[in-house]
Amino acid sequence: MSERKLSLEPLAAGASGGLLSLVVLAVVGVVLVVSGSGSFFGLGGGTACAVDPSLSAGGVLADHAAPGVSTMAEKVRFCTNDPSGAQMVWQALTTLPSFVLAAGVLVLVWRLVRVAGSRGAYTPDVVRGLRSLAWWLLAGAVLAPIVQDIANAQLLRTLSADYSYTFQLPDISLAAVLTGLGLITLTRVMGNAVRMREDLEGLV
Repeated sequence: MSERKLSLEPLAAGASGGLLSLVVLAVVGVVLVVSGSGSFFGLGGGTACAVDPSLSAGGVLADHAAPGVSTMAEKVRFCTNDPSGAQMVWQALTTLPSFVLAAGVLVLVWRLVRVAGSRGAYTPDVVRGLRSLAWWLLAGAVLAPIVQDIANAQLLRTLSADYSYTFQLPDISLAAVLTGLGLITLTRVMGNAVRMREDLEGLV
């Protein structure tokens, strides 16, 4: 086994293990939904819940607080034990985008490692794979929380009698955004390196 393959083996094993875990989780979830014995991202379950970020409850745990300390319960949840089909779909969309983002990252990393192991790191195929990973991570880090926030708002609209939705930018993972931007920069550097290598090989 070559040194290149040895160096990529831990990353390949990690990506394969993570991808296998997501596949198993998805299969188990589908089985639970189809058999009616459980739920998967809110589908097939008996409860649908949404969080109202504009509400909080004070004094809920006052008996457990030290003297002079006030309490505040945030993230008030509205739930129904008999959700409609639309409510279950909105419930699923409050978590599904993050799962899709993670699954896509693992697939792209797994494919990238395979290409790098078989064709070498400094090849156009690796540059294209790294670019796809970078843009997927960057776009997903921004869009996934927005979609989930909108889904939560739409579900909450069906559960609250007086909820008025006003769009606010949700919490976006700064680490994921910076990682995506870093990978885009790395892609450009590697692209230039690949072109220089091809030019040098053409002179030899």
